[in-house]
Amino acid sequence: MSAAEERILADVNQARADHGLNPLIPLAALAAVARAHSRDMAMHDYFAHDSPDQGTAEQRLAAAGIHYLMMGENIYTETYPDPGLAQRAVQGWLHSPPHRKNMLSPSFNRTGIGIARTPGGTSYVTQDFVRQ
Repeated sequence: MSAAEERILADVNQARADHGLNPLIPLAALAAVARAHSRDMAMHDYFAHDSPDQGTAEQRLAAAGIHYLMMGENIYTETYPDPGLAQRAVQGWLHSPPHRKNMLSPSFNRTGIGIARTPGGTSYVTQDFVRQ
């Protein structure tokens, strides 16, 4: 995990702890899927949960052989200098009801986080959540 990915995990788990929830445990295979989706958005200049080439989040997890009972996904993008990216992403998600719901769902127990950047400096962040 990059330092920014580690910071996102720490900040999300702190928010969960503040709400009496168990921490999310990182899953390397899930991080690879998240990182690939962030790279795909960066390479093809789009911002969406559904990839024109790789399909839905559910399809991407299935292609990676990840089995789950339920799943969710948060995405974030910005064109700012890197310092503070993790904090801005988590704060943005906390202020968005659907993203906050994923972060604070007691049903999720595993996560994967991936960040990609374009040469022009735009960052794309994907955090996938699953219940296994």
